[in-house]
Amino acid sequence: MIFRFMIAERINEPCCKLQSSFNQSEYLGFGDTEIPLHQFYRTLDLLSNEENFIKEHLFTQQHSLFSTVLDVVFYDVTTLYFESQVEQDNALRQKGYSKDGKAHKIQIVLGLLVDKNRNPISYQIYRGNSYEGSTMIDALNTMKQQFTIDRVVVVADTAMIDKENRTFMVNNQIDYIIGDSNKTLPKSIKETLIDIDNHKAIEGISKQTFSYSETTYKGRHIVCSYSAKRARKDAYAREKLIVKAKQWLEEPSKYKQVKKRDAGRFITSTKNGQSITLNLQVIENDAK
Repeated sequence: MIFRFMIAERINEPCCKLQSSFNQSEYLGFGDTEIPLHQFYRTLDLLSNEENFIKEHLFTQQHSLFSTVLDVVFYDVTTLYFESQVEQDNALRQKGYSKDGKAHKIQIVLGLLVDKNRNPISYQIYRGNSYEGSTMIDALNTMKQQFTIDRVVVVADTAMIDKENRTFMVNNQIDYIIGDSNKTLPKSIKETLIDIDNHKAIEGISKQTFSYSETTYKGRHIVCSYSAKRARKDAYAREKLIVKAKQWLEEPSKYKQVKKRDAGRFITSTKNGQSITLNLQVIENDAK
């Protein structure tokens, strides 16, 4: 009964268990006999003891319901902070890099695996000061141990798949796809990829809307995509930065206080810093 109520409350109005205990009267069939708060916490303890069983059961039910083949997984992490600044040794809740901008508060790191249909596969919780890239190997090993999987392609951003993770996946014959910028590629490779004459269209979509090119470099298969929607978004953001850069040209003293990022990267200065101008070449390259 408590478990049903907790699920209904989580769907209807996610909140802490203390608040949930106050909301019992709002649900039909609850409230006549009030459930004590300590019973909510006790239920959480019981569920925690069966965590792996629950994960495997939900995966099996989902797999049976949607009849999907687990061949592509997406992995990413986020941080969940707590309204506290007190750290305890060897505790999960630690201060670390916060994706919520709450670096002064303790947090945990949550790693989530999702299939190609956006359905969650599993999750893992890590100490709040964990480096996000270091969590992926553990998450993949846990997934392989818990679920029957043949061939999997891991999709993640470049911050997630560092050198150690790439080595692990190569050694374990795990294919992967990284979302990355072309700015780190040699000029010749980059120019080949962005040349629209080398781009191909996808059936049913015009080349002006979306297209892609591909090549190989150092044994890797590189795919470069063009999206008109993304191009418009980037152009708008770039124009705002150019306007800010021009404002700094009128007040050079403010430019000295900024770093070479955002609007600052569109400005070049003399060695003595006495003269600053717009770097048109950087702006042109950014537009590519």
